[in-house]
Amino acid sequence: MLKRVGIVLVALGALLALAVVGLFLASRRRDAGVNDVTVEIARPPAQVFRWLTERDRARRWVGGLEEIEPLTEGALRAGLKGRAVVVLGAERMGLEIEVVGFEEGRRIRYQVSGLDRPSTGFTEVVDFSVEASETGTRFRAFGRMRYHRRLLRLFEPLMTRRAQRKFQEDAQRLKTLVEAEPGEAGAPPP
Repeated sequence: MLKRVGIVLVALGALLALAVVGLFLASRRRDAGVNDVTVEIARPPAQVFRWLTERDRARRWVGGLEEIEPLTEGALRAGLKGRAVVVLGAERMGLEIEVVGFEEGRRIRYQVSGLDRPSTGFTEVVDFSVEASETGTRFRAFGRMRYHRRLLRLFEPLMTRRAQRKFQEDAQRLKTLVEAEPGEAGAPPP
């Protein structure tokens, strides 16, 4: 009986070690921490871009986004800083956001980092862009997450997969909301 327990414990230990090695190797791949989603939206780029830059609209399509508070005054531009609260599942997280790139009507790039929890330990650069397409607008959300703690880096493959699902859900929600609006007057039909 004791021999069987020992064999089972050794087998479980070997499986755990194999899982850790697998996660470690997967977290070293070239596209580690990368999320990328593209959707076609049957509305003109200017109409889609408003959904990326207006706080009230952003709260409607970005899942879990509860609050956005600007920390600097003025129009949306590179250098603008803010704080946000996001709820993912049972986790409530404070984030610091800075606009690090902005092209009116085309692109906005944010740098996002955990604010209120030392265990968060990440920085993400998220790039939202719109461009005219045959059907209206091609929207792309591209993010690269960097984890600053070893344990988080180890679990990166699992967290990146979860983040990719969220990117896809958010992009689909954006498409649904924008397409539910009437098209802009004078815009070419999609």
